[in-house]
Amino acid sequence: MRWWTSAVVGCVLAAGAVGCGGDDGQEPRSAAEADRRATPPRTAPAPPADAGDRAVEHLEAIARLTERAGGDRVASSDGERALADYAADRLRAAGYRVRFTAARFPFFEERSPARLTIGGDRVGARREVRGLAYAPGGTATGRVRRIAYDRPDSGCRESDFAALRRGEVAVPGRGVCPFATKVRLAQRAGAAAVVVVDREEDEAVPATLGRPGVARIPAVVVGRGLAERLEDGARVRVRTDAVSETRTARSVIADAPPATRGGRVVMVGAHMDSVPEGPGMNDDASGVAATLAAAEALARTGARVRVGLWAAEELGLHGSRAYVRGLGARERRAITAYVNLDMVGSPEGDPEVYAGGPTSRAERVRRALLAGLRVAGVERPGRTALRGGSDHAPFVRAGIAAGGIFTGAGRPEDPCYHRACDDLDNVDRTDLRRSARATVTALRRLSP
Repeated sequence: MRWWTSAVVGCVLAAGAVGCGGDDGQEPRSAAEADRRATPPRTAPAPPADAGDRAVEHLEAIARLTERAGGDRVASSDGERALADYAADRLRAAGYRVRFTAARFPFFEERSPARLTIGGDRVGARREVRGLAYAPGGTATGRVRRIAYDRPDSGCRESDFAALRRGEVAVPGRGVCPFATKVRLAQRAGAAAVVVVDREEDEAVPATLGRPGVARIPAVVVGRGLAERLEDGARVRVRTDAVSETRTARSVIADAPPATRGGRVVMVGAHMDSVPEGPGMNDDASGVAATLAAAEALARTGARVRVGLWAAEELGLHGSRAYVRGLGARERRAITAYVNLDMVGSPEGDPEVYAGGPTSRAERVRRALLAGLRVAGVERPGRTALRGGSDHAPFVRAGIAAGGIFTGAGRPEDPCYHRACDDLDNVDRTDLRRSARATVTALRRLSP
């Protein structure tokens, strides 16, 4: 989850359904099998496992596969792919028809801190020098050329770079126009690298070019403490060690057997990826576990349910955005509601409900979720505001009613939010169980 805070090309697997497991209407392989199918069982079939207990089992399985994959599930990583495969297997076993959809997203990884050497002296990293996000890795050496440094809009005009000689290091000031504009103009003028000076902050601020492909040269930002040393003619060396590229990740889409015949469906989903800092057990293995458990509980009940397990949420909702963007108008109208499960086991939180979209439909989603939590044992479930940074957002923007269950992020609800300590011990099993059970009730009520 990336919203309750202040801030490779993978193949698309078969566009149609991928095979299902279970007794799904295929012809019997033998007369004995035909007899078995035709003969009613002597006793009633066992009821499905409790959704709450199944959610805990799924959570523990996700923890194991995350550890085997290196300790995180960053978008398009081995961990995220392993979870997609695990979820697809479990859903097929429950009788769902599974397919994968692709989502392209911008990827940036700084492998080591950017470095700046001025006149032979290397200055400190992080506090005084930061690489611009989405600038590529590389090393460049050249003489400083200050760029219209006395103006607030330094480096925002092509004419500002008229005096720059090819191979020099452009040094504009921060302000007025985006970093990407300054870097793009410097690159066009023949600069070997760019050093943007923040003339108001002592330390280098985090900054970004917005996406891969903007720059082909190293680019960093520094605090005002280095401004005097970056005079025209000073010899500098700029080094960045980073990967900036476009990658593709897979989301998992699964339909219960009735939904595959067309017509309206209710969707439920969660995101599979984590941040690089840790295993993301509450954010959002808890949501994936609850989603899988609810889907299993509703399998073969006649409920028209579609599951969406999203890739690359933490980097900008890329999986859910790609899915919604790919829907035709008729397909969007067929989705009566979307239920989002993002962080449903916060250690110090309580389940709350949010909803948005077309007013009357959103209220129906809210009522179904509140009723679900009451059935699950939450006497007075709370309500929280709808915000835009989780996978419900693309659905709401497309005019589809959406809502979800949320147990809180950051202090005090989840002090391990986006940290390495977001492990199994960070998940409240009671809230996870209640959220999974509540989701089953809500989806039953919302199923067309």
